[in-house]
This record gives sequence, C-alpha cells and structure tokens, in this order.
Amino acid sequence: MTLPDQSNLVRWGKSTEKTCYICGKAVGTAKHLLVGCKVFLDSGQYSRRHDRVLEVIREAVSLSVARAQKEITTNERSVGFVREGTRVTKSNVKPYSILKAASDWTIMMDTYEKQYKIPEDICASASRPDIFLFS
Repeated sequence: MTLPDQSNLVRWGKSTEKTCYICGKAVGTAKHLLVGCKVFLDSGQYSRRHDRVLEVIREAVSLSVARAQKEITTNERSVGFVREGTRVTKSNVKPYSILKAASDWTIMMDTYEKQYKIPEDICASASRPDIFLFS
C-alpha cells in the first residue's frame, strides 16, 4: 500500500506541489511525515502518536494479566472432542505463564505527559523503558 503523500501525489499527476504541506520546506514523503517533519516534532505530534501506541500495548498487556488471573481463580475445563475410532491422547503438560505467578501486577508507562522511573527497589537503573510491568 502506498500513502498519498505529496511526493506520490506529484508522481500520480494529482498535484504539482512536492513540498510538505505541514512545514513547506522538505519534500513531503511518507518518511518525512512519519518521522522527519520539524513542525510535527516541535508540536509534540510524534510523542502523542507514540503514546497512543503505548496505550494500545498497555491495554493488551492488561487483558493478558486479567486473563491469567481469571485462570488462577476459576477452574475452567475444556472439552476435547475425539473422532469415533480414535484414541484420546492425554497431555500432562500445562502451558506456563509468568503472569499466573502473582496477583498484584502493576503497569507503568513513560509518556509525553508523565515520565516514570523504574522504582529502585525493583531495579537500580538509569534506563527509561516506555512501558514496564512488575509485581
């Protein structure tokens, strides 16, 4: 899939203006719009987009934690169907999830508006990961 950025619009004969419609200085390619436009950078647009992606990741991790916690508290059994004339093979191996090892998970995110540091009692580090999960 090709984005209808300024350089492609010129290539397709839909426009004659090659420059970025935001800053008006650089050639308006998809790469420039996604990571290189100075106006977007100065306005915090890239940071807000980054934080929205982090929020989607945080939601997915939260759902995984909730699902693991539900498996701990309920004794769900699945029903396996077997075709007539075949033998059932039983597996004693259960998949392991570290999320089942604790029930007090905390998710922290380093965003444009809220900067977090890893709590020193967990790990003494100057690193600032975008998102981390601890118990």
